[in-house]
Amino acid sequence: MEIGEKIKDFAQKKFGGVGKLAQILEMKQPQLSKYINGKTKPGLDFLTKLGELGLDLNFLIINKERNNKSIYRIEAIVPAGNANIDFVNDWSNTEEVYFDPDTHFIVIIDRNNGDSMRPFISPNDRIMCSIKNKVKKGDIVLARWGRDKGAVKIHGGEVGDSILLVSYNQIEGTIPVKKSETQLFKVVQIIKS
Repeated sequence: MEIGEKIKDFAQKKFGGVGKLAQILEMKQPQLSKYINGKTKPGLDFLTKLGELGLDLNFLIINKERNNKSIYRIEAIVPAGNANIDFVNDWSNTEEVYFDPDTHFIVIIDRNNGDSMRPFISPNDRIMCSIKNKVKKGDIVLARWGRDKGAVKIHGGEVGDSILLVSYNQIEGTIPVKKSETQLFKVVQIIKS
């Protein structure tokens, strides 16, 4: 992959497109396009700005494939049942997994409120969630509503303005939540404790 392709890929993944990256860099899009199309070689100032925005300059310049193994900070302890999310402030609590930290995050299943998804997901398991993957009926999701309410459930579909969150083993009944007040993140990996 050439330098321009890597810059374009970075702009797309991190900012949603080249136009937004140009805006953040306070430059006109045609100038950024010259770098992307290989018509102009990027200088040190431009590369420094890209590095400050999170682009791995070793990957960009050396043309060596990046190791997709990343260390993720654990974001929260989440109930499988209907309870409060316990946000984790300890930066030393991490997991080593193979996903992009710009599009994924990890949470821990609450040990006191994590039985309703057993045996599929158990207390203290870690789950990797995607920020970008579309969620559909039948997917396992991390749902968050209100300031600190949330649960890991199966997306049971929509009824009117509600989303139905279903337990795996029916310990807890279906939880209806307002669609407009709920964030859903698709669970893409379960890391058993």
